[in-house]
Parts: sequence; C-alpha cells; structure tokens
Amino acid sequence: MKKISIEELEGKDLYLDNDGKVIVKDRISNKRFFPEYGETYYYVNIDDFTIKEDTKNNSLFDLLLINKDYAFQTEKEAMEYAKYLMAIKKCSHDFSVDEIKDEHVIKYYVYYNSKMDCISINYYYSAVHNKVLFTSEEACKKFIKEAGKTNIKRFMFDIWDD
Repeated sequence: MKKISIEELEGKDLYLDNDGKVIVKDRISNKRFFPEYGETYYYVNIDDFTIKEDTKNNSLFDLLLINKDYAFQTEKEAMEYAKYLMAIKKCSHDFSVDEIKDEHVIKYYVYYNSKMDCISINYYYSAVHNKVLFTSEEACKKFIKEAGKTNIKRFMFDIWDD
C-alpha cells in the first residue's frame, strides 16, 4: 500500500470504487478558467491537437484564446478539450453547400436535452448552418461516446455544471 502526503493530494479528487478502495484522480474544474496576468495556462494547438503551455501577458494571442474559452488551468483540462476536438474531426461530416441545401440529404446533430440531462440526437432535412453535423445517428452516437457527455456539455453548449 502506498502512502500519499497531503501535498500530493492538492488538485486531486478522491473516490471510492465498488470494492471500497480509494481512487485518486486529477481534479477538473467545473467552471471556465480566466487566467490573471502572469498566470500559466494551457491550450490545444488545433493543427495537431498537442497541448501547449503559455503565460498570460495580455498579448492578442492571449486575448483571443481566453475570450473564446480555449484557455485551461490544467493540462488535463486541455487534454479533455483535445479529446472533444478529435471526436468532432473523426465523427462529423463537412457537408458541401449543395448537400446543405438539398432537402433529400439528412443532416444529423446532437443537442443538450436539459429536462433529461442528456445529449440527444435529431436531424434536419432543410438547410442548416453553424452546427456540427453528422451523416448518421450512428456517427452521432460514436461522437457522444468518444467525446464524452461532460465535454460535449461544456465545449459545445457552454454548460459547466458537472
């Protein structure tokens, strides 16, 4: 059995598994992060999904990242965002303008159902813009599974209550 100091538990959450064993996990904030001047933050390079570290110095780069909610307090939080972005890239479909206009082409999407507290699936026949779209219900389900419900709620719908 390994002993853990109080200092090692900083920024961690403790859970009990079904066998009564203590599980230690990195804490992920349940609210958006806005770094102060001189404070370190993490972000995702969208070209290759690598995690980068930077320090806020009020540059234009800082302001763009922070105002778009792309700055994270921990590397773990940035990794969750990268996971979400990779799932979008893998599972969604970039419909052409003609496909968007074509009412015979079904365009699926996910939405947050607040009454049921779940991510649900629906579809359009008509033209739709500014949504992440999928070619099938199966593709939506794959996205939900790979991105994770909490990540979808946070990054797609700006719901940070978990």
